Amino acid sequence: MSTETILVGARERLTEDLPVSERQLMFAGVSTAVLEGGEGPPVILLHGPSANATHWMRVLPDLALTHRVIAPDLPGHGASEPAEGRPGSAALFAWLGHLIERTCESPPVLVGHALGGAIAARFAAGDGDRIRALVLVDALGLAPFDPAPDFGAALQEYVAEPSERTHDLLWRHCALDMERLREGMGELWAPFAAYDIDRARVPSRRAALGRMMGELGLPAIPEEELAAIRVPTTLVWGRHALATPTSIAEQASDRFGWPLEVIEDCGDDPPVERPDEFLAVLRPLIASAAPPALEELRTRLNGRLLRPGDAGFEEATRLWNGMIERTPAVAVQPLETGDVVAAVKFARAHGLPLGVRGGGHNIGGTALPEGGVTIDMSGLREIEVDPETRTAMVEPGCLLQDVDRETQRHGLATPLGFLSEVGVAGLTLGGGLGYLTRRFGWTVDNLLEVEIVTADGSVRRAAADENEDLFWAVRGAGANVGVVTSFKFRLHEVGPTVYGGLIAWPFERAAEIQRAYRAFTAEAPRELAVWMNLLRAPAAPFVPPEWQGERVCVLMVCFSGELDRVDEVMAPIRALGEPVFDLLAEQPYTQLQSCLDATEPKGDHYYWRTHLLAELGDDLFATLRELAADCPMPRTQVGVLHVGGALNERAGDDGAVGNRDAVYVCGAIGMWEPGEPLAGEFRDWIRAAGERLAPFSTGGSYVNFQTADEGEARVRASYGANYDRLAEVKRRYDPGNLFRSNRNVRPEVPATA
Repeated sequence: MSTETILVGARERLTEDLPVSERQLMFAGVSTAVLEGGEGPPVILLHGPSANATHWMRVLPDLALTHRVIAPDLPGHGASEPAEGRPGSAALFAWLGHLIERTCESPPVLVGHALGGAIAARFAAGDGDRIRALVLVDALGLAPFDPAPDFGAALQEYVAEPSERTHDLLWRHCALDMERLREGMGELWAPFAAYDIDRARVPSRRAALGRMMGELGLPAIPEEELAAIRVPTTLVWGRHALATPTSIAEQASDRFGWPLEVIEDCGDDPPVERPDEFLAVLRPLIASAAPPALEELRTRLNGRLLRPGDAGFEEATRLWNGMIERTPAVAVQPLETGDVVAAVKFARAHGLPLGVRGGGHNIGGTALPEGGVTIDMSGLREIEVDPETRTAMVEPGCLLQDVDRETQRHGLATPLGFLSEVGVAGLTLGGGLGYLTRRFGWTVDNLLEVEIVTADGSVRRAAADENEDLFWAVRGAGANVGVVTSFKFRLHEVGPTVYGGLIAWPFERAAEIQRAYRAFTAEAPRELAVWMNLLRAPAAPFVPPEWQGERVCVLMVCFSGELDRVDEVMAPIRALGEPVFDLLAEQPYTQLQSCLDATEPKGDHYYWRTHLLAELGDDLFATLRELAADCPMPRTQVGVLHVGGALNERAGDDGAVGNRDAVYVCGAIGMWEPGEPLAGEFRDWIRAAGERLAPFSTGGSYVNFQTADEGEARVRASYGANYDRLAEVKRRYDPGNLFRSNRNVRPEVPATA
């Protein structure tokens, strides 16, 4: 199909699915095409040279969920007329000032890319009081334009002769991965290219571009002008930019103290090439939380409002995984549901990302949205146990140890993890698993109802008989649909005394132990849960000195059945004989639930890759042994959890959690101390280990074990066939994606619709 054929209606095709309207407005005598959409604090997006407002199309839908977005075609670009006969910079600054006056009810965040960045920077130097913040994206003007030679040659050829060939050549230098870009844009790439080429061929627009580049894009902005910028300014750069290398941004960052955010695996145009990564960086930069609004929020709370530097802020935002380095703008510590409502409404009104901290134990650090609002639930820790109905009402700040302690007073329990300092809320909302999962299913299989605050600030009860669709989503993806302020769990007779603990053998016997593990877990009663890990023995008192630091094969055992059956049930394990150490014994269930706490201390760095399994094969076992033998980290574990049983008896769509084919979980569990010089190499090793284990997976994944850098594909894999229904529920209760500081399910129309 020719470019001319594709060009027909190209701009309309690029904008038809965007949540914006297009208007032709007059600013400072220039007829200007403007894309506008969304509600909230204003954001103005200025595109680069020889481009137009549709270059923001891959980020516009997300931004318009929480902000008023204004994206004009620069004068002489796209559908805007040139500023004929007027001085270049003076005309542009007057044009931009008039645009702000006409389209923004309050000072906007000004975001400029490339040439748009040069215009934005010079405007901020002279008229900074008219904007709230400045974001420069691979901006020109920080140094004289001196691109990489191949990029410069491709640019000159395109400007001289705009065509499909030269446009494609230029983008192969702009984008780090052209094939990935075209695949990501799909059928929109053809009209995108056709419209660019058509506009570049119009003589008046080529002349306007030449004037603008000559005055603003090619020379460096004078140092004194850049120093005059007083509004908060951030640089956002593609790591592999060729037009303005990252080194230029680093120098500007050092000179002026502007934070620099670098997007890896990206070239010169992050909004087009890496939209998700760009949005993740941009979101906290455009968030609005002015002091007067914070004081108003403070008056609405019975609990505390904390900001960085306040006493208690550090503790309210401290996480178990010390690798997470994010700082919210505000922490709210509610004392009642009304405080949660106020925090949710505040975040929505100001376009701020919202995170919820229950126990702060999520490996991905989802509780802390950079520059956003964290609701710290630690003040809500009440528990009411009804032994007659065998139920417990639990507030969202409770840890597993809190619930286990109260329920075990009555010889009752529900499946809740295997580390006592984990938060009940986060564990439950992601599905939840523990030593009792084989008997009673996922944690959410034992969830009876919740009280939840949804994105509109409403307080709802969700259960099997009320708001059923919301309750379905809560059971496995709850963080995506609201803030739960109360849980009601079904309890079961367990303990208070169980049998279990740790037992280990030399690593040289790992193959033998693995085969035995496969055999006895296939036949084990559901009261028996056994984890198997390959690791180096810790320097702990229970480990013989000669074995400390040596590789061993460890079983973690929990038998919650009748104690007079212990010998029978444990016979296959005892038959292995001659352990390195043996801590198996009768003990309180609460003690067993906390015996591993010291192995994962708060503040260390944690990085994992895990998979769900349907079976244990010889090739998997060999891979696990090879990984354990090769592992460069002294404290890392490679292991398997047995979870199959009750969860497999339910339908795949019984709750959003899904994964009803999971029988085991396997993974590489990396951990090291802060300041470890080889941390980067350790993360690479864990990622590679995860790739080696992936072929054995069911294809599913458990969201609570996912790290922050695992992409959307992993989230989709977590929910599998339930994903589209989950996205539908998300659209109903959170169409603006307020609850996105999580393993996020976007409120988008599914591809199958």
